[in-house]
Amino acid sequence: MVYDDKYGEIESSNNSVELPTVAGGSFVKREFTSSKNVKVSYYIYIPDLNDTTNLGINMYLHGTGEMGNVLKRGLPLQLANKEITPSGIVICPETRKEQLYYDSNYREALIELTKSVAEEYQADTKRISLSGHSSGAILSYNLVKMAPNYFSAIVPLSGGEYLTSKDTSAFNDVSVWAFHGDKDPHTQRANYSNVINRTLKPLEESGVDTYLTTLKGKNHDIQNLVFNKKFTDKDGETINQNDN
Repeated sequence: MVYDDKYGEIESSNNSVELPTVAGGSFVKREFTSSKNVKVSYYIYIPDLNDTTNLGINMYLHGTGEMGNVLKRGLPLQLANKEITPSGIVICPETRKEQLYYDSNYREALIELTKSVAEEYQADTKRISLSGHSSGAILSYNLVKMAPNYFSAIVPLSGGEYLTSKDTSAFNDVSVWAFHGDKDPHTQRANYSNVINRTLKPLEESGVDTYLTTLKGKNHDIQNLVFNKKFTDKDGETINQNDN
């Protein structure tokens, strides 16, 4: 067992041995080892359903402020507190150093992790999505670039990537729904104006299904303001605690 100061004992397992089945409605910690021997600690949530096959998967990538403690805020905290009950599988890696987000082997390990979970739970491989905040949002764009045609959607919060027309071809079959505070003071890839003009605009011009929800008057830390609320896009589609 793993002991967390706030949540007490949390079940954990290592994929070098046979993994126990995760009970429906639980949120437990595990460790995954990639084909290149990269270890990824992660929490996984499985809905409390009679049939847990053919579900969608969402991987949430935390920001710099949660390095080493993914339960500090955002979607993982809300799951741990049982504030939200997703209808699909949620994977929350716990990364200890931001530099790993820029390491190609670690990025490959995250992709392998989603494939491993999809196989274990016979998930719907056409509904494997990413969400993330700040550095995690930036990483979500880069994972799509690394694995074109694999992810179905991304929900980046307070972060983008400088994309060229060559990059956007990887997003042809990906829906992008970005969330950003219009008072976000961060520079470069988290700046509100840069995300609009250097990330979302190139995607939209390339015909990618792209949508931005602007949180008026909000700054950078919006990770607690999205997943427990309901939002509607231009087509009437919604994102809330029951959606992947």
